[in-house]
Amino acid sequence: MSVIQLDKVNKIIYVDSVFNIYGTFANEHYAQIIQQEIEQKWNAADGKVLLFEQIFKVIFRVKIVIYNLILPDTILQNEDYINNYIRIETASKMHVSFVDGILSNSGYFITSNLEQGSTVAHEFGHMLGLKHPDVLDIRGKGQPSIMYPRGTLVDPAFQYDAQAIAGQPGGTINPTVRIVTQTDIDNLKIAQQIDANQFFLGKLTNKHHEIFIAPENS
Repeated sequence: MSVIQLDKVNKIIYVDSVFNIYGTFANEHYAQIIQQEIEQKWNAADGKVLLFEQIFKVIFRVKIVIYNLILPDTILQNEDYINNYIRIETASKMHVSFVDGILSNSGYFITSNLEQGSTVAHEFGHMLGLKHPDVLDIRGKGQPSIMYPRGTLVDPAFQYDAQAIAGQPGGTINPTVRIVTQTDIDNLKIAQQIDANQFFLGKLTNKHHEIFIAPENS
């Protein structure tokens, strides 16, 4: 989840989030990746929101808290909308990083995804309420925005392999090329939240994830 804070003097909307990370690989390296990727990707859009008949700039700010050990009840009993809880390991039951649904504040990230450049920013979009687009063949539409999932058909320049046939190995979206756009900012509906006196984005799913142990090959 994220908390919305207004600076009416400077016409800035701050979207503030705290990521509480735990698990075997909850460390400074991955803390830095999470913070930098969200702030860099989402702020690169130079997002704007029309509020009170004025244009406000949107700035995303992330703080990371690293837990060597966190009790499930610490997560389950959380009532602060700014908090998010993410386990970090090398493998997950989904084989990729995931969050616990749209608008969730909890999830499970795997290290290989965190090194790839846009997985965190994509999952953050889900946490703020964004879904995958309905149409996943955007050939001819140029650079894909942040919420397009793996497997999306894109122009060759945005594939894993520009020479690959669309839909074949190497012929789908390379997640590292995704960017946040003004449309993504618009889809957050920040002004509507503020008009309704709801200064937050997301829900308190507060799920504690146990470590996933991949079964050994027999």
